[in-house]
Amino acid sequence: PATPTADCAAADAPLPSPGHLRLSLSFSRGAATASVPHLSLPSPGVFAVTGPNGCGKSSLFALLGACAAAPSGMAGLPPGMILHRLQELHLPRAGSVAHVAQRLYCPLHASPLDWLVSAGGAGEANGTAAPAAAELDESAAPPPPATTSRLPAPDAPEGPEPPPTPPQPSSPLSTAREALASRTSAEAIRLGLPPASVSPSELLRVHDDFCGSLSGGQRVKLEILRAVLLPAACPSLLLLDEAFGALDPISKRMLMGRIRSRCAQSLVLVIYHADAAADATPVGGGEREGVAEVEATGAEAAAAGAAEVAAEAEAA
Repeated sequence: PATPTADCAAADAPLPSPGHLRLSLSFSRGAATASVPHLSLPSPGVFAVTGPNGCGKSSLFALLGACAAAPSGMAGLPPGMILHRLQELHLPRAGSVAHVAQRLYCPLHASPLDWLVSAGGAGEANGTAAPAAAELDESAAPPPPATTSRLPAPDAPEGPEPPPTPPQPSSPLSTAREALASRTSAEAIRLGLPPASVSPSELLRVHDDFCGSLSGGQRVKLEILRAVLLPAACPSLLLLDEAFGALDPISKRMLMGRIRSRCAQSLVLVIYHADAAADATPVGGGEREGVAEVEATGAEAAAAGAAEVAAEAEAA
């Protein structure tokens, strides 16, 4: 059967700005039924998406990510999703979207470097652009020139040993890969990843399961490095699905600060569960400081849309 699709450019009204995110839709997935009557968010900005577990927050992010990956504007729906209504779905500068999901993907039997620089086409570290993906393919390089050796003729007396073959200079392709690995390694170490695991030689080597030895927090750092910090620019729309839950407080503040600095001109949506103890004191007519509460359950939760990010994220 054909895969159900969504028209990611559906709209009844013109956009006020190419940087806006506009939604008007409803869907169900599993036990969750979500309805967004109308939502318009300006860019740049950082917003929290809140609501109880299972109300459809991650499903909404999955739909936005699928639309971003559909150049024709028609996207395959995430598995198990039923789209009941789609009146409007506009992404800011569609095509420049990164989604850091709850279940992080890490390829098996692969070079970590090739995977890390795959986000957004060309990678960049410390301000220097990385080679394009085709340039990173060793098979695309011309074969080395053939070499010959002097072998004595049959039954002929051995002559003097031939002079040793001088070492061949590194190809431009190898040099570019090594430089890219060094820059990527330095950025990974800045995020607190173990130096021995992200050394240039380890990033270049093919691993059966590179992420198998990393903790949950270290995997999050690696994914944010790949999706946010290495591409030439921060995505126009960045979707962070509870990305900070596995991080220790110091790493959490550091990564929040890096993302806010890097993505100052982007629209950032964060699925965020405020800590009840930290945000228990109401101010300003029932709103917690830094958090506009969203009171919603079931079908209304995803419709609540977005609120200003929690005080902890703003402080970072």
